[in-house]
Amino acid sequence: AGAGAIATANGGLLKALVEENALLVTGTDSPFVPYGAGLHAELRLYQRAGLSGAQILRSATISSARAAGVDSDLGTLQAGKLADFVVVDGDPLTRIGDADNVVMTVKNGVVYALEDLLE
Repeated sequence: AGAGAIATANGGLLKALVEENALLVTGTDSPFVPYGAGLHAELRLYQRAGLSGAQILRSATISSARAAGVDSDLGTLQAGKLADFVVVDGDPLTRIGDADNVVMTVKNGVVYALEDLLE
C-alpha cells in the first residue's frame, strides 16, 4: 500500500470517528512560516476526507477550545466570551479553502485590516 492508500484509509477513519461524535481538534503549525499555513493545509485534508465545512470549522473553534479546557471563554461567538475572529472573503462552509481569504481580524474589539497586519 502506497502513501495514497494510507492517506485514503486515514481520511476514512477520521470521517468515521467524527460521525461517531469523536472530539476532533486542529493542530498547530508553529514555527512554520507563514504562520497558519499548516493549519489551513490541515483544514483542506479534513475536507478531502469528506468532512463538511461546519464539521471542519467546529474542529478549529469550539472543539479545540473544549479540548484545551477554555470553551467557557473561547470557541464560539457569544456574549461574555472573548471574541477574537477573522472575516474572510468567501464561504468556508462550502469551500474550506476560502478560510485562507482573510480580509480583517478583530482582536479585543479592535479591527485590523489585513494590510495593517502584514506591515
